[in-house]
Order: sequence, then structure tokens, then C-alpha cells
Amino acid sequence: MPNNNLINTIRKKVLRIRGHRVIIDTDLAALYQVRVSVFDQAIRRNIERLPEDFMFQLNKEEFQLLKSQGSISGLNGKNRPSFVFTAKGVAMLSSVIKTEMAARVNMQLMRIFTEQLLLQKKQGHKIESIGSEVDLKCKAILGAIKYLIES
Repeated sequence: MPNNNLINTIRKKVLRIRGHRVIIDTDLAALYQVRVSVFDQAIRRNIERLPEDFMFQLNKEEFQLLKSQGSISGLNGKNRPSFVFTAKGVAMLSSVIKTEMAARVNMQLMRIFTEQLLLQKKQGHKIESIGSEVDLKCKAILGAIKYLIES
């Protein structure tokens, strides 16, 4: 059964960076209820399981921008740019961080990422149908203008 409080908390943590929906490592550590240092150590030990489409490190500019916006919480003196995880990375984390809380959070994260993907698809279909309507109207207007010019 989905936990609505947890889902709402997670939704607020999902960001769009470089065209990907991601969640920051410090937020994941907090959600999983593990120390950031423990989380980072687990990631470093399993780095081969997390290719760039699963996880990537923010560049200095992205990191500073998110810090200044207050989007990065729980840094605990962390000076290196954070890692961020895509839906694929979050799914892989269940084999890296093996706590009860991590499993529950991962289930909710997967629901949110999937829900957002479906919503994005629906919006894409709406945009396509609007585009088709606009194309037809433009063609009709251009046809009328051409008719007026040729008359």
C-alpha cells in the first residue's frame, strides 16, 4: 500500500537536471535513513553497477546553483559535487543499499518515476494533437491567402 506522506516527500525531492528526472544522493541517504558517509561508501564500493545513465555527478556550477537554491539538504560539510540518480539508478540502489527502509523508499520512488513518465507521455500526445489542429488551420489560412493573392 502506497504511503502518501512518503510519496509527497519524495515528489518534492525529484529534480530535473540535464533533461533527466533525478534525486540527489543526500536526499536518498535521508530517505533511506542512513548516514551520507555510509551511503557514499556503498556507492563507491558498487560504482560499476551505476553507469552514467543510472547516476552522474553534478558539475561545480550545478552543485553551487542547487546549494544556493537550498535544493541540496543534509550536506554535513560535503564540498564535492553530489551524485544524482535517475530512475534506473534508484532501481539499482535496491541491490546496493539493503535496508528495510531503502526497499520501501525504492518502491515509492519507482511509483513516482513511472507516474511522471506516464504523465509526460500523455502530455506529449496532447501536444501532438494540438499541433495537428494548428497545422490544419495554418494550411487553411495559407490556402485562403494564396486564393486572395491569385484572384
